[in-house]
Amino acid sequence: MIIRLNVGWLSWIALAVVVILIALYFLFYYGQSSQPTVTELPADVAHALEYFNALNSNKTILVPSEYYSLATAYSINGNKVISNETEYADILLKNENFSNVNFVLIDIGQLNFLQSLYYYAGISLNYSIIPFPISYTITNLSTNAKNCYDYKNATAGFAFCQFFVLGRRFGNITIANFPASSTLYSINASPINASVYYNGKNMFYLPSDVTSNSTGLKHGVIFVYEGLVNLYLPSQLMSTFYGEHMFLPNSTTNNVFDSFGEARVVALH
Repeated sequence: MIIRLNVGWLSWIALAVVVILIALYFLFYYGQSSQPTVTELPADVAHALEYFNALNSNKTILVPSEYYSLATAYSINGNKVISNETEYADILLKNENFSNVNFVLIDIGQLNFLQSLYYYAGISLNYSIIPFPISYTITNLSTNAKNCYDYKNATAGFAFCQFFVLGRRFGNITIANFPASSTLYSINASPINASVYYNGKNMFYLPSDVTSNSTGLKHGVIFVYEGLVNLYLPSQLMSTFYGEHMFLPNSTTNNVFDSFGEARVVALH
């Protein structure tokens, strides 16, 4: 018997198999490969876990998956460490709550894994965190906001200023030029803060006195990790559980169990 093979059909079948394999890869593995292998917990994360376990008993804390295997070694007093990428992402980005989780560990490092968090939450990441040059300006204003920042010659930069009206101090303002933009914006995380300064141990919050109906207003926060990086965190991030509990003062919420520099333990119920 002679079997005749249709090479054209075989090519289409092979192509279909490749497409299916690619689809399966993105369906099951995309977003997971970015999780790093952690061989040592960041010091602030370790301190946060030690404090949590020392002051609690028979409680459950949800941690990022990259910390799970090392975090379990800190469990005492009947406390339990758990990891679940979907639940973690849903808490951080959807403000959801789960009956099996009493506390959640968050840290600044999760900014590096936002794409994975949004993947596990099943929602689109539709904004950007914008970096600024490390140097910034802190000064006074004598007439208007534009005097504290050489915006005409800048392509990206920001300044925190005190501005005066008729010789009297009126308040604070954070202004910024974003990359590839000629517009000078006032930054306001209304009604709380506009600038956050972190020195590696403590965070300092400087409020903006511009109103929510000011012209050229951009909602969000300028986050300054002094000497390392300056970032604009947009309102889309700041409206999430993660943005609110990681980058705003403890006084704005009663849920922060404790804060250790770059790490925080937050109570869910």
